[in-house]
Amino acid sequence: WRSPFFLGSVGVLPPGGSSGCKILQLLSLQLATPLLLLGADVRAAAKRCGPLLLAFILAASATLIASCVAAVFSHRMLIGALGIADGYKIASALLAKNIGGGINYIAVCQTLGASPAAVAAGLCVDNIFALLYF
Repeated sequence: WRSPFFLGSVGVLPPGGSSGCKILQLLSLQLATPLLLLGADVRAAAKRCGPLLLAFILAASATLIASCVAAVFSHRMLIGALGIADGYKIASALLAKNIGGGINYIAVCQTLGASPAAVAAGLCVDNIFALLYF
């Protein structure tokens, strides 16, 4: 049972499965989170989280307000560096990342259709500021 895994790892067998298998994997990944959330008891979760949920809402709101203020004051630099098409997409993705984590950055970039160069530039800037901050 291990030989197909080994042969796939060293490049003898092609990676992945059939196209049907890939479609089913993608569909199951896209449905997993909403289905988990639909089964959650929101009232019980809110009761258990209590002050933590309030702190998260406060921090997320402050991050949103700060990002909007920063966009107003730096929109010329943002558009100059990334262009009008990608500037606000990357700013939105960085806002989502600061609220919910790195997976949100990629999800927002993919959803808004940011160019690969702009996505890389946003990650680069984010990593530089994280190094300076920490």
